[in-house]
Amino acid sequence: MNLPKDNIVTLAEHAKVFIFDHHLGEEISTVFHHNPVIKGEDPNNYPSASWIINTFLGNDINLFAILGIIGDHEQNIKHNPFFHHHINDFCRDHNLTFDELHKMVHLLDSNYKVGDKQAVEHAPRFLLEHGTGDAILHNKEWNKQYETLNEEMEQQLRLPDQMIGDIILKKIHTPYNIISTITRNVSWSSGKNTVVVNTGFFSDKDQVYVRSNKNLEPMIMQGKSLGLKCGGKKEVLGAIVPKNQTDLFVDEIINFLSV
Repeated sequence: MNLPKDNIVTLAEHAKVFIFDHHLGEEISTVFHHNPVIKGEDPNNYPSASWIINTFLGNDINLFAILGIIGDHEQNIKHNPFFHHHINDFCRDHNLTFDELHKMVHLLDSNYKVGDKQAVEHAPRFLLEHGTGDAILHNKEWNKQYETLNEEMEQQLRLPDQMIGDIILKKIHTPYNIISTITRNVSWSSGKNTVVVNTGFFSDKDQVYVRSNKNLEPMIMQGKSLGLKCGGKKEVLGAIVPKNQTDLFVDEIINFLSV
């Protein structure tokens, strides 16, 4: 979890803290912080935190490491020859398909997307006890949530987009945490820079999510300098913005993408 530095420092006063991450950010020297990307390594070699943890522990490639990779990149991981090869080998050895792995990711993600805190906390225990592909694919509660989220996704995607030059701006209003999935869908299907704003998840704040072919690091740093909860990777920006600052921040993003 890419928590704010202040939270990490506070936690470290009471416990040992280990961070495994692959997002952009600041290295926190007072805790164990393993993030090759912020040390200058090629992000393409570290597609997910699950891969970083699995490699650090010296484990063989396994279901959990693979699901993390697909969760971060979905179909786009097929454009990375090294990891696509490993995923294909894993599928062959375990009699699985890429689509089945993709669905497992969405089933697991359904817990936090519907806002079920108890289910999120229970999921790791379930995986430790029943961590097979079949167990995930046939979990009745997760499948029910998955269908609910798919219906909500379809409804939100039907809302009209606004074109600002060559940039897609989409505004949604949903209580579900599906903004990243919607942004991926719009961006990857259109090939355009995409900005999505969700006004329905928080009562006093908005979610802002961006996917771009342009390096978003300067905009992430700008968000942080404004005191916003803002993070991401070169191609992704996510932020939580007070409602009275949303329009101004979105305008800054649009201006940045337009140059």
